[in-house]
Amino acid sequence: MRHIGIRKRGLEFISSFDAVHTRSIRKFLGASDARLPVWVQSWSQTENGGLVLRPYFKSVVREVGQFPPPTQYMGWPLPTVAKIRITDPATGKELPKGEVGLVEINQPGRCLAYVGEQHRHDNKVSGWWWNTGDLGIKSRSGMIRLVDREIDRIEGTSGIAIEDVLLDRLPEASEVIVLARLKDKPGVVYSTYSGKEIDPQRWRAALTGLPDLDSPIHLGWSDIPRTATWKVKRVALRQQLFNEAPVGKGNWS
Repeated sequence: MRHIGIRKRGLEFISSFDAVHTRSIRKFLGASDARLPVWVQSWSQTENGGLVLRPYFKSVVREVGQFPPPTQYMGWPLPTVAKIRITDPATGKELPKGEVGLVEINQPGRCLAYVGEQHRHDNKVSGWWWNTGDLGIKSRSGMIRLVDREIDRIEGTSGIAIEDVLLDRLPEASEVIVLARLKDKPGVVYSTYSGKEIDPQRWRAALTGLPDLDSPIHLGWSDIPRTATWKVKRVALRQQLFNEAPVGKGNWS
């Protein structure tokens, strides 16, 4: 994640921008000596700042390996600041609550351009609405559940949810990446802190209750392509391992 605020003896932890894993929140809350430590997550993008907000308590993240993970439920739009709607990627029409679609926001702090890429910026704008490029669901209460990037869509499930659960169930794993594929089961790549492969029996046990995945591929941390902020370059990794293009349109990435 890009920013974490920590007050170990105080009340709260704060994370913003990139989604944080359940096991990370659990460790931070467990390290606090406050009577009621709180982790506050603000889902944000560089182009528009804070969008939604949600607090997490120890009780929320106590269960290990629950699917879908609690951290996938990012929170509610910031009152008086951000409006959020879910739209159909093909038609652009707003979808009913409970359906998966593109997350679009209406927020006054949005950027006006990408340097040297005005066309890419304008492609994401529809009046006052901005296309985040993320897939999500809005619940009846208005809570936003983050599903995946549109370019990494896995029909019927969520790659980032599976990743979070596997990391939670396999503490020896330092990274887990689920890759959408057009005609095959989702691919899964992992690295470990020790550099050793995970025992096949432990891996099978960790898959309990999860969607069907292809056989895991073990790579070293340094062998996984990343951005300057250590995000996994999923498009490059999919091309490298399977010689396949992205699943989604990718028009809003």
